[in-house]
Amino acid sequence: MFAILKVKDKEYKLRMSSKTSVECEKSAGKAIIELAVDASIESQIILLHYLLKDMNNGFDREKVYQLRDELIENGMCHEDIAMILAEGLAESGFIKKEALKIVQEQDEK
Repeated sequence: MFAILKVKDKEYKLRMSSKTSVECEKSAGKAIIELAVDASIESQIILLHYLLKDMNNGFDREKVYQLRDELIENGMCHEDIAMILAEGLAESGFIKKEALKIVQEQDEK
């Protein structure tokens, strides 16, 4: 399973394998969960990069910056992106899907 990030006519699959998760933590010097609760743009970029890495070919850091900018240009905000990242983390086993569902329902209210 994986989460899907839609941008215009493109779809990107978001999921992080165990190997990629370790690479992410080593690169960031933080645990995945610490990155998830950190509200910085840098943490979003790091998580987005590694969530894209396994299932989408050719995503280097520069392309991730461009993708985030495209998301913003298409009406998303920092909080919207954080929710998408949370979906990817849920599919990667870092967050319970039930807990994510509760947060999404509260966010819709």
